[in-house]
Amino acid sequence: GQCARCKKSDAVLKKCSGCNIVEYCSRACQKVDWTDHKTSCKRSVKGQCAKCKKSDVALKKCAACNNVEYCSKVCQTADWKHHKTSCKTAKT
Repeated sequence: GQCARCKKSDAVLKKCSGCNIVEYCSRACQKVDWTDHKTSCKRSVKGQCAKCKKSDVALKKCAACNNVEYCSKVCQTADWKHHKTSCKTAKT
């Protein structure tokens, strides 16, 4: 893995305690990234759609980051403006 903020991959990474998905190399990187990450943090619960919260349906993970799940393309598209800030491929 790599730090969601600085992209460092040679450091010991700790997962965000809110979503248990996104990883950071330091508390400093986590704090700086919070503005972007907070919109998707608590919503990224494994086993339920990140948009509508359904859990009793088949879910597909975001192919770009593999971190969030959606019940449909409609929910994925509707959630993109929030998810893009934490999606690994959206950060350059």
